[in-house]
Amino acid sequence: MNISQMIIDLAADYIDLGSTLEEKQNYLNVLCVAWNIAILPKSLRKEALDEFSANYKIKNPNDTDENIANILRDIQLLIDEKVRMFPETFSYIEYSEIKHKNDGYAIRVASRPLYNNNLNGPDHETYSISTLH
Repeated sequence: MNISQMIIDLAADYIDLGSTLEEKQNYLNVLCVAWNIAILPKSLRKEALDEFSANYKIKNPNDTDENIANILRDIQLLIDEKVRMFPETFSYIEYSEIKHKNDGYAIRVASRPLYNNNLNGPDHETYSISTLH
C-alpha cells in the first residue's frame, strides 16, 4: 500500500472537515506533521510535538490558544492512530498536496524511508497518488 492511500485510510474523515480545498490542505498538513512525529521513537515524540507547538505559535501569532490546543490534540490523536494502524511504516512525508479530481480529490505524497531514526540513508524518494472519495 502506498503512503497516500495510508493517509486516506488513516484520516479521510479528518481531511473532509475542510469545506474548501485550502482548508482540506491545512488538515492534510496537520496530518502529515502527526505522521512524521509518529515515525519517531516514542521517547522523541513529546519533544517533537513541543517543537512544532513553539514554531506554530511563532508563525501564527494571532491564532487563539484554544485553536492551538485543538490542533495539538488532533496531532496527538492522529499520532496514536497512525501508530495503531501502520506500526511498521517508517516513511517520512516530505511533501503532500490535495487537488480536485473529477468529482472528488486526489492526494499526492512524496515520502522517504527513515533509516536509523534519520534521513541520512540512501536517496530514495517515493511519490504516490490516491483518490479521496
